[in-house]
Amino acid sequence: MEYFEVGFELVKSAFCETDEINVGFGADCSYLQIADGSSVAFAVIYDLNDNESDFIELARFFVPKEYRGKGFGRAAAVFIIRELFKLKSEILIDPLSNSVRFWGSVAKEFSGSVDFVDAVAPKYIWTKNNTYELSPCKGTKYIPSD
Repeated sequence: MEYFEVGFELVKSAFCETDEINVGFGADCSYLQIADGSSVAFAVIYDLNDNESDFIELARFFVPKEYRGKGFGRAAAVFIIRELFKLKSEILIDPLSNSVRFWGSVAKEFSGSVDFVDAVAPKYIWTKNNTYELSPCKGTKYIPSD
């Protein structure tokens, strides 16, 4: 799996196809595409390039409908969080109300190695603790489709 920065218009187009969420944007946003060769997901990140802070916000995460239901979304979320933790030690996750259960399942992948602080429900700040480097996550059960 890999991620790369993409333009706002690509992310806006993917997010707006289903009218599920408002992408939102600002000067301090980075738009990421997460891909495995057969499926894609998108993320909107605030403060990715802020070298003054050890904090980042995963403001939106989205898997287009055609890639849902096979475990790719959870695997992509775990992957991007692991990548973000290489850059910062704290991540604010801002889930939409209909995705709280999804983020709970993602959080289980990090249990014991990440502390979760309620920032104003349903937002949580995920912080790497001193066991993170020993066991960054439990692993995922996603097998890409051909």
